[in-house]
Amino acid sequence: KGDVTDWIAAGGKPCELLTLCHSLPDARSITQALPSTVLERPSAKDQRPSPSPIHQSKAANYGHRNQAARRRWDFDEPQDHVVAKRWIMKGLLARGETSGWIAPPKAGKSALVGDLCVAVAAGQNWRGKRSKERCAVVYFALERGDLVRRRLIATMRRDGITTLPIRLVAGNPDFATPHGITAIINEINEASTHFGLSVGLIVFDTYAKLIAANGGDEDKASDQAALLAKISEVNLEVDCHVALIGHTGKDQSKGPRGSNAFGGNYDFEVRIKGEDHRTASIVEANDAPEGVLTTFTMEGFELGRDEDGDPIDIGIVARDAPAQADAQEAGLAQRKLSPSQRIAFEALCEAINEAGELQPGNPRIPAGQRAVNEDLWRQYAYKRSISNATQDAKLKAFTRAVEALLASHHVSTWDGFYWVNRGQS
Repeated sequence: KGDVTDWIAAGGKPCELLTLCHSLPDARSITQALPSTVLERPSAKDQRPSPSPIHQSKAANYGHRNQAARRRWDFDEPQDHVVAKRWIMKGLLARGETSGWIAPPKAGKSALVGDLCVAVAAGQNWRGKRSKERCAVVYFALERGDLVRRRLIATMRRDGITTLPIRLVAGNPDFATPHGITAIINEINEASTHFGLSVGLIVFDTYAKLIAANGGDEDKASDQAALLAKISEVNLEVDCHVALIGHTGKDQSKGPRGSNAFGGNYDFEVRIKGEDHRTASIVEANDAPEGVLTTFTMEGFELGRDEDGDPIDIGIVARDAPAQADAQEAGLAQRKLSPSQRIAFEALCEAINEAGELQPGNPRIPAGQRAVNEDLWRQYAYKRSISNATQDAKLKAFTRAVEALLASHHVSTWDGFYWVNRGQS
């Protein structure tokens, strides 16, 4: 008689307790052997309200999949190696993480994420962030799937891209049943097989519709936590970055609409503000710098003509960030460059002046703008002694300087070419 502490005090060992627990029979077999009177349905006064569908699959689904998908690390040996994030878009998207993209209605959150999807699938840098891995994308559009499709097509046509490894799935993913979760995982894995490329980014647009479609209430922390746990379960299986698009509440300064459980379950939040010139800022990041991610505007694009000859117009994120003056108003005031950044910047100016070429076939590079590739820029930076140490140290100094210049909008890049933004030289 007594509890576990009494058993340990009498000489029992924790490892023996674990062994005993593992040797116990399955509770289901015990239940099946009990008399029917023990299993009688409780009276109405003893019954509690049935849980929402989003909770009902929790116990049923907590089985072999969770055990198989868990990742484990043991720290009984020295951890000498550096554990770097597995970047897809360096400084922004990493595998195994979740982000929230939050804005009021019509603020461009889906358009901005769609623009990011095109860059990820094309393996291109995006708004100062360096592409580290070209990945396939699976975009679950729970609302306005046709609009998302038109926007993706327009962005690709504007950029001269014919095909991309992007799968758009319109409809409501089923997170309320084990079968539904398996179907979501299978959809993602099948997309990877179809494209012959690992899926790296999954988008759910919007999160509010996702929780409602699965019987939950975004104002209830328990419903939020249940859905987010299942999203994490899926991500343990497929190992991607999950982007959740959501709405702000009436008070935009307080972040996402509904329970604050949503904000507590992602690695960083991108909050979008503004009307004409919009600012996307990283806030509430776990282990990343916070601040302005980018500024952007929307532009019209004509997809074609309908049966009456009228233009089919669609709004997409404009190719270039707003002009420098507008960027400064948005909080991107030009900052003082470090010595290595100054060397890299001057090296790029010199390389462009001496060997820069126009890129008329590249729609992302402004007309009349000369550019150079990264190899040539690096050679000029090395000649200017960006670092006097080893080749590895030189490369690290150059790489960090490039990332800083892109982030500060001194420099822009597309398809391996770099140029100086007007007004910066």
